[in-house]
Amino acid sequence: MNEKAHKAEVVDDQAPQLGESTALAQTHETAISASAAQAKAAVEARFVMAVSRPRDLDTVRTKLRRECQRPGFAEVARYSRPVGKNTVEGPSIRFAEAAIRNMGNIDQQTHTIYDSGEKRILKVECTDLETNTTYSKEITISKTVERRNLRRGQRPLGSRTNSYGDTVYIVEAAEGELAAKQDAEISKALRTLSLRLLPGDILDECMTLCIVTTRDADAKDPDAARKKIADAFDGIGVTPAHLKEYLGHDLSSSSPAETEDLRAVFGAVRDGLTSWTEVMAAKKADAGAEEGKEGESKMEALKRTIAAKQEQKARDEQDDNTEGPDVDPDTGEVVPSQDELDKAREGEQGDLGV
Repeated sequence: MNEKAHKAEVVDDQAPQLGESTALAQTHETAISASAAQAKAAVEARFVMAVSRPRDLDTVRTKLRRECQRPGFAEVARYSRPVGKNTVEGPSIRFAEAAIRNMGNIDQQTHTIYDSGEKRILKVECTDLETNTTYSKEITISKTVERRNLRRGQRPLGSRTNSYGDTVYIVEAAEGELAAKQDAEISKALRTLSLRLLPGDILDECMTLCIVTTRDADAKDPDAARKKIADAFDGIGVTPAHLKEYLGHDLSSSSPAETEDLRAVFGAVRDGLTSWTEVMAAKKADAGAEEGKEGESKMEALKRTIAAKQEQKARDEQDDNTEGPDVDPDTGEVVPSQDELDKAREGEQGDLGV
């Protein structure tokens, strides 16, 4: 068999394989095109529905107020977590979900833009379909978790010393752990983005109403409220002994303000915004700090500090608005103002008879 015949045979043998590859490529392209067309049609349909059924902010406000008047919802609508020596409070993920549901015409999307063996990067988007306003945020999910102790036979990828001086081991996350981390980060991102679409006055009104609702419910049956908080904390591994350490006394003797504070802290721990370890570390650090006067509570000290800063800011603004004489930095002499110079020139011209 000559060389030309051999090449022809090889080409004939490869022809079916090339045909199958071409067919698979065409099928794949067709599937991608169909998927893109379907996604486009779905987005367009959402915009059309939003235009035909616009929201009424008065109705949204009424519905959210009705939600906040339910004690069960008001208890989970807020969070509180320590940041340094201060405390940050705000609407929880549960409140954001209620806001999205009652506002309507809000589109939420999550896309994977990078995935490797070490991390996964997602892009979370929240769009107001009526105004075509979109807020987005990229979140990075590490495919590792930290453990204080290793299971038998488990090999760590590394280790580090945390802020409390303890050695923690970095290990590969299991599928369930990775899914839980991803869901938590997506929920936090959606809360931040969606609340930017809710008018601020409605948000503030709802937060105030949640506080009033929970305080009224606690006043009617304070023992039931304390038991409910203890049960909720027990579900995340925080025992009544831990709560006693946080309060400085038994839970049974907690005040309404302390009950409200515990409820907000639970919301922050539940939503993954902080951990009980971080809460206690901030509490101990604040207790060890020097306070302005004996017997002053943490909240009172914080309010006093804020009031002092506001007074100082007002004095600074008043000083800035009061113009003093200009001083020459080299000689220390007072430099005449422009008005004084103009008056002096007018006087000289009058003396010369101009």
